[in-house]
Amino acid sequence: MVKLSIKRLELSEVRTKLELLQRQLTQKLTEKNLLEESIEMTQLKLERAEKLINGLGGERARWTQITLQLEDMYQNIVGDVLLSASVVAYLGPFTPEFRQEILKEWFTLCKQKQIPVSNIFCLSNTLGDPVRILEWQLHGLPRDM
Repeated sequence: MVKLSIKRLELSEVRTKLELLQRQLTQKLTEKNLLEESIEMTQLKLERAEKLINGLGGERARWTQITLQLEDMYQNIVGDVLLSASVVAYLGPFTPEFRQEILKEWFTLCKQKQIPVSNIFCLSNTLGDPVRILEWQLHGLPRDM
């Protein structure tokens, strides 16, 4: 009877360990399933990202060119805005020929004073809203401004 009770205690310990291992196995299987689902989702996202990148690959050249244009514009914005404000404020009532002459002089002064300005200054490029410029022309401003 003593041996039987010892064996029952050992069996009880083994069953307890087995239950603990069974719970751990269930937990690990759940984690494994979650990881597998995560792997599938990540793989799907990678495939979609690759398709998106390949689809936008042709835009790279255009984006690069726009970046260079914006960089040039930001470097010259001080002089361009200075000339634009001067043209709008002072040159409106004069003839187109006189406006062009004065603008050339102001451009030369900007270069002499080392004020960054675009090599080819154009008021409409600096102000940049074609609809607004058309509206100004409808209100009587000359076309060369």
